[in-house]
Amino acid sequence: MQLAIQPHRLQVLKTSFRHRRCGRQSAQVNASSLPDQYTGRQFTALATSEQATSFLADVLAGDLRAGDAYCLKGDAGAGKSTWTRAFIQAATGDAGLSVEPPAPGLRGNEYRGQGRLTPDEFGELPILHYDVGGLSRPSDGECDAIAGTFPGAVSVIEWAEQLREWGAAPEQRLAIYFRRLPSQPDADVRLLTVVPHTGAWEVRVGLLQANLAIAGPPAGLIMLSEDMASQLTAGMPECLALA
Repeated sequence: MQLAIQPHRLQVLKTSFRHRRCGRQSAQVNASSLPDQYTGRQFTALATSEQATSFLADVLAGDLRAGDAYCLKGDAGAGKSTWTRAFIQAATGDAGLSVEPPAPGLRGNEYRGQGRLTPDEFGELPILHYDVGGLSRPSDGECDAIAGTFPGAVSVIEWAEQLREWGAAPEQRLAIYFRRLPSQPDADVRLLTVVPHTGAWEVRVGLLQANLAIAGPPAGLIMLSEDMASQLTAGMPECLALA
């Protein structure tokens, strides 16, 4: 899929982002149980098809940087696997790549892509895909080992809130929440909420939001206002904040 605008080619927008804490509206992610959790300005988009979910992954894969961690949350069938497959295929440049789900554990599946090793250096990056859901707490040494892999790689982590509980969360993390519409639980329509957990990611999410406002609708990805997102998510159980 050809993108109208690549995020890493956008000029920095002269936009002021005000920091927000969670727990404001039902459309926002509730992090009140984790008071030290940094949560920046977030947004919600309506994905009208699997292709729209994949489009978000394609855009994000166009700006790979060492240390990036994508923390995914959502029920089975909510779109995490669709997003992950599209992201890894775009990041590796192989649209036909078979992306298998990793076995639950601290040893993820590894792929290779091209991205920023440092602000001034571009090269090959490992792309690591983890599923840490339902695991018992590993040893301190194992926690240190997985935490040590994050700075030099791009990580996709399912059920990443486990890592926060263990004190092994990646620093540069972006959370993405996948939710079905209550009115259409069997349709392909999904609500995708993107939540930055660092100041650097907050700036990048602002650029992403500006990009998607232009390039998203033709691909079936519709940016929602806060009021509209709140209406569509009314009555949904709140998700815990991701690490």
